[in-house]
Amino acid sequence: MSLAGMLVVASLPVFGVRRTGITHFQLRGSWPAFLLLALLCGFFFYMAVSNADGRDDWETIAFQWTMPGIDEEIFYRGVLLLAMNEAFTARVSIIGTPIGYGGLLTSILFGLAHGMSFGESGFDFDMIAVASTGAPSLLLLWMREKTGSVVLPIIGHNVANGVFTLF
Repeated sequence: MSLAGMLVVASLPVFGVRRTGITHFQLRGSWPAFLLLALLCGFFFYMAVSNADGRDDWETIAFQWTMPGIDEEIFYRGVLLLAMNEAFTARVSIIGTPIGYGGLLTSILFGLAHGMSFGESGFDFDMIAVASTGAPSLLLLWMREKTGSVVLPIIGHNVANGVFTLF
């Protein structure tokens, strides 16, 4: 439902599917993002193969290698990033890619969303979860801004999630 909702929001004229990065087209000069993704994927696959103990079932593995990245990237590095970049227009060039305060805020929110929870004992805040998701979120942000598309961030996100199902 979340994915369907985000696709509906992204298709609204105020956003636009292409402006939110939901496109397979990549901007010129995107090769550094592809290189970064290839290096990260190589590292994660090495970690998975060298430490695999098969702790998760196939349903969990299939889910982690597909859905979280699609859903979360379309929201965080698609719709929310576009809205935040429209609200905060200042940009700084990071390795030849303009990154704005909106992007930094989306990465912080991404980390916070993964580090906060509510259970029987009330609210819980896990700073390790915030840092371990917020910091890699900056790489996904850079890839999104470099390529103009959420395709590479989706792949990177799903590989990162999927690797942890294998060991």
